[in-house]
Amino acid sequence: MSKLLILKNFFNLIIITLLTPLQVEANIFGKYNSFYQASEACTKWKDKGIKYSILKYDYQYGGYIKADYESNNRSCRNEAATKQILGMEEFEVKSGKSYNMEEIMSFTKKVKKNFRY
Repeated sequence: MSKLLILKNFFNLIIITLLTPLQVEANIFGKYNSFYQASEACTKWKDKGIKYSILKYDYQYGGYIKADYESNNRSCRNEAATKQILGMEEFEVKSGKSYNMEEIMSFTKKVKKNFRY
């Protein structure tokens, strides 16, 4: 075989590989086959975020106490008009710290990832 024919076959193999969608989580173009798959991928991404505790105001005590639940600095928001789920992230959060609702509401949220479907 000539080197040109080997090179041509190799090039064709690369093109076919790149154009074949991957069924693992998404294809190479970053688009999921369904809303469900995009939602699952965003949830996995969200679960890797920074965890923090939420303080609630206790009127009997007259101050903030630690609540029984924690939150995450990442969230997923469906944007149906553009057929994507936005991976939002709060950047001021420190791991393991406790925040009251006023502080949480003041956090800056920005789109960090896009999960298109």
